[in-house]
Amino acid sequence: MPIAILTGFEPFRDYQANPSQQIAEQLDGCQVGELQVVGRILPVEWEKDTDVLFPAIDAMRPALILSLGLAGHASYLWVERLAVNLRAAEAGRHLPIVPDGPLAYLATIDADAVSQAMRDVGVPAQAHIYAGDYLCNHLLYQALHYCATRQLDTRVGFIHLPLSAEQAIAENQIGTPVLPLETMLRGVRAALDVCAAGIV
Repeated sequence: MPIAILTGFEPFRDYQANPSQQIAEQLDGCQVGELQVVGRILPVEWEKDTDVLFPAIDAMRPALILSLGLAGHASYLWVERLAVNLRAAEAGRHLPIVPDGPLAYLATIDADAVSQAMRDVGVPAQAHIYAGDYLCNHLLYQALHYCATRQLDTRVGFIHLPLSAEQAIAENQIGTPVLPLETMLRGVRAALDVCAAGIV
């Protein structure tokens, strides 16, 4: 059965939880469509994220890598269209993720189809331009670059999540856009399902 690697990140900054980690853990071992889901939790640290992901790609040769991350200012799920070859550095500078690498990579999942599939199950979602300049963009760029340079036909995508309602209550995040964790879980299942339909 084809494998989908579903990644989430550990908590970071002042957050005590991360819905991307919670969803990746809940779906680990599940079958969605014709895909067997394998969850992986990544550290929020440059290069250590790929220290976990790259060996998993080599070992499993997944049909799909779908990564999740928290965007605390998001009010719905963002399906990222592309990753850029830039990462935030000290003093407001930006550095290339891969020196001499392409300026950007398009995600190889269909962001419009995935966001529509999530809306079809009642989850607010939209295709989004790019994944920012922090670890989420770093992970998406590195995954796309790794697969491209090794001529793997693995599909690669990234979805940003808002805070969960449960987390906002627990952490007293007043006025922050939120969605229930169960709603986001339903959306990620729908994303995996539509990706599976395009792969197998």
